[in-house]
Amino acid sequence: LVPIIGLDKKSILEVLEFRKILEVGLVPLLFENLSKEDLDYLEENVEALECTPEEQIETITELDLAFHKKLCLISGNSLIIRVNQILSDLFQKSMQDVVVALGNQTGRVYHRKIFEAMRQGDQKQTANILQEHIENTIHSIRQVTLRQEPGS
Repeated sequence: LVPIIGLDKKSILEVLEFRKILEVGLVPLLFENLSKEDLDYLEENVEALECTPEEQIETITELDLAFHKKLCLISGNSLIIRVNQILSDLFQKSMQDVVVALGNQTGRVYHRKIFEAMRQGDQKQTANILQEHIENTIHSIRQVTLRQEPGS
């Protein structure tokens, strides 16, 4: 797989749909393998994301990706980790396009909620928030592209 330059709306939506399936599906593994060090890392990541100015798109993208990559790493599943590595360029471009289109205010809120649910040991809530986070992003991307299409 080669890095993709300039994803279209359909590609971004497909990446998000894939991420929803992958990340929500790995929640049970997260709770089997989650350590205090993992929670510390996620908390530092969330705090850094919350403190990063909106115009620092690259930093926001890196922090956002690092959060989701850490979830894959915590799973301990070598196939999930490898797929995440193989698709990292695609995820990075997709994430950057999403941040440019939508900003990252909702991402900051959702990452905090995901982290808090994980810290409280609430597997079901973690899965629900992850799913809501990605579905909200999918909905927002659809809304933004509808406003940009001629005649809308």
